[in-house]
Amino acid sequence: MNNNSQKNATVAVIYDNKILLLKRGETSPWMPNKYCLPGGGVEKDETLIHAACRELYEETKIIIPPKFMKSVDVVSHFSQFFVMQKE
Repeated sequence: MNNNSQKNATVAVIYDNKILLLKRGETSPWMPNKYCLPGGGVEKDETLIHAACRELYEETKIIIPPKFMKSVDVVSHFSQFFVMQKE
């Protein structure tokens, strides 16, 4: 297992004072039927911000270019939290 497989990027999409949450399916292996933010693992040779954009698209079909992402928190050296906010 390489280090990138352990890294995660999470995205909070904030629009019109609302935040986008996803609901996990009832058969989800981790936290079924719970709400979560879009996000997931970083692929080999991928930056955290590109992983955040990719995961957001894969899970929601929302396309947000990296220049509109703002890093707001580093949870650990394996995880980064990004916010996309349109006022």
